[in-house]
Amino acid sequence: MPSSPLDGTLRCVALITSACLPAYAQDAAQESTQQELERLRQRIDALERARAQNPQPGAGVDLSGEEYPSIRAAATEGAAAHTWYDSIRISGYGALGFYDSGNAGGVPHGSFLVKEASLFVEAQPWEHVGLFTELWLTRYRFDSGSGPEVGELYAKFSDLFGTADGARIGVKVGRIDVPFGEDYLRMDASEDPLISLSAADPWAIDEGLEVYGRLDSLSWILAVTNGNIASGPDDHDSKLWCGKLSCDVSPNVYLSASALTSGATGVSTIWFGQGLVTPVGAFAGSTAGTSPSSAVSCTMWEGDAHLKLEDASLGLQVGGAFIDDADSTFDRSLLWVQVGPSLQLSTTLSLNLRYSSIGTDDPAEGYLLQGDIFGSGSEFGYDTHRMQRMAAGVRYSPNPYLQFKVEVGQDWYDLMSGSGFSTANDSRTFGGIETVVSF
Repeated sequence: MPSSPLDGTLRCVALITSACLPAYAQDAAQESTQQELERLRQRIDALERARAQNPQPGAGVDLSGEEYPSIRAAATEGAAAHTWYDSIRISGYGALGFYDSGNAGGVPHGSFLVKEASLFVEAQPWEHVGLFTELWLTRYRFDSGSGPEVGELYAKFSDLFGTADGARIGVKVGRIDVPFGEDYLRMDASEDPLISLSAADPWAIDEGLEVYGRLDSLSWILAVTNGNIASGPDDHDSKLWCGKLSCDVSPNVYLSASALTSGATGVSTIWFGQGLVTPVGAFAGSTAGTSPSSAVSCTMWEGDAHLKLEDASLGLQVGGAFIDDADSTFDRSLLWVQVGPSLQLSTTLSLNLRYSSIGTDDPAEGYLLQGDIFGSGSEFGYDTHRMQRMAAGVRYSPNPYLQFKVEVGQDWYDLMSGSGFSTANDSRTFGGIETVVSF
């Protein structure tokens, strides 16, 4: 019969006690020790007889009710075996502060704003299957006044069709960020070191399907979505297709390339700053006139590079778009660039700069180019030939959940030749102080 842990402990005590007796001990001490050892042996024999008469297999200390959720998760097989609250993770952030765009911008009088706040809920009901929900509690630049709105909401299937070399494939289906370029990855204030966004800020969110994978240092994404701004049924048969390749060339060099074609739609899901891709004249005035077309298509490309040194980094971006109208008079070609150096002054403090611009390739043509909340006040309709933005800011982040930002910047608007809009507000100074709290 196997001995209990207590049996073994008592035997070890007996052996250690015997071994540690000094060789020169007196006879009386030796006799006393032998008597003590005999008593220990008798006690062990009594315990073994009691154990044999009353066996309790598997008896032990039960700590299952005191385990942390992560320990319980490791002890079960598959997420389906967890309690429902073990498979849910809730996070979020809020960005608030004081913003001033100058007299002609989106915040002309200087205002305290809750600029944006989002809640994220992630659930894993089964192994390799998850559900992600993003709820926009408020977004100043998109606020329709109707209350909270749904951002991303998709089911995710990860680590499918794994191969021996480590390649994996994942799938998202639902409402997703269209994986074009890099700007969509820092749309949230919690992800961007500056308060303002770039002049171009190409970005889209839509219902569709995304397939992604990674092999060594190369990642790829392919997505197909409806292509129109409205949630629900598509307004045309054609769909938006987008592909992206990215590569960690080295620990200090990251490269990516993206391409997109939207198909024909009346109001595209693609944003440039605060403006959507539409036929010329659809939402604002245009000296060139209003397109007779009810829909346009858009083809886009972008290349990005990020270089990282010990205490500094540099982001580079160049992209282009061709907006195709059935009436070629209203076709538009756009080109944008971005340069973003950053210097880490300490572990908690960084200095961040960003120059960006977007414009048409013909000085006689314009498009709706507004910028984000700082630039979207007094607009120039579809007559803006080029918008440029220079921004400089300091970010202090004492821990991963708290950020303080201070920023000043300048916007410049160049109007198309022959524009009927006034140029009185074509140069604007903006600034802001912002706090971002995450959990």
